[in-house]
Amino acid sequence: MAKSVRAIRTSARAAWLPTGRGLQDAVWQRRHRGIVMLLWAHAVGLALFALIRGYSAYHAVADAGVIALLALAASYPAGSARLRSAIATLGLISSSAVFVHLSGGVVEAHFHFFAMIGIITLYQDWVPFGLAIVFVAIHHGVAGTLDPSGVYNHYAAVNNPWKWGLIHGGLVLFASAANVYAWRLNEESAGEAEAYRQRLEEAKRRRQSALEINDNVVQGLAVVTSALALGQDALARSAAERTIAAARVIMSDLLDDETDTIVAGSLRREVAAAAQ
Repeated sequence: MAKSVRAIRTSARAAWLPTGRGLQDAVWQRRHRGIVMLLWAHAVGLALFALIRGYSAYHAVADAGVIALLALAASYPAGSARLRSAIATLGLISSSAVFVHLSGGVVEAHFHFFAMIGIITLYQDWVPFGLAIVFVAIHHGVAGTLDPSGVYNHYAAVNNPWKWGLIHGGLVLFASAANVYAWRLNEESAGEAEAYRQRLEEAKRRRQSALEINDNVVQGLAVVTSALALGQDALARSAAERTIAAARVIMSDLLDDETDTIVAGSLRREVAAAAQ
C-alpha cells in the first residue's frame, strides 16, 4: 500500500511539476540579461518613487542602492548560472519589499510580489523559485515585527505580523501554481522541440549518407562491372579498391562510435574490448 501511495505521488509530480533542471546556457543568458535590466530599472524607479513619496535623498539612495548592488552582483560573469539567478531573484523580491515599504504597506503594493514571482519562474529553476517564496514569508514576519506600518496597513496584520507573513507567503505560493504549471509546459515544449531538431538532424544525415553511398559505392560498383565486362582487370581492381575505401569511410561515419571501427583494407568490423 505504501509503495502504491509513493507511486501515485511520484506520478502526480511527474505530471504536474516541472523538473527544475534549469535552462540551456544560451536561453538562460537571454532571460537573465532581461531580468538584470529589469532590476536596474527597479533601482532607478524606486529611488524616484521614494523622492515622490517625500523621503529624503539619503533614504532614496539607501533603498535603491541595495537593489543596484544586487543587480551589479547578478551581472558578474564569474558566478555560476544558479548563483546569479539566485542573486537576481533576491534583487527582484527585495524590490517588492522596498516598494511595499515606500508605499506605506498598502495592500495594492503587495501585488508586486506576485508579478516578480511570475518573472522568477522564467529561470525554470527550483532554487531561485524557492528562495523567493521563503523570502516573502520571512520578510513579512521580520519586517512586519520591526516596522509593522512599513509592511501592513491594517490592524490585524500589524498586531500579528508572523501570522500574516505566513498567510501572504501561502497566498503567493498558491497564486504561483499557474506559473509553475506554465513552467512545466515550457519544459515539455522545449523537450519536444529538441527531439524534433534531433530527428531532423538524423534525417539530414541519413539523406547525406544515402547520396554518398550512391555516388561513391553504387557508381563505383558500376565501374567495376563495366571494367570486368570489357576485360580491363587493372581498371576493375583500381575501381574496386576505391569503392571499398569509400564504403569504409561512409560506414565509419554512420557508426560514429569509438567502440566500432572499420579495419583498414577490408570491410570487417572490430569491436573494442571495452565494449565487449
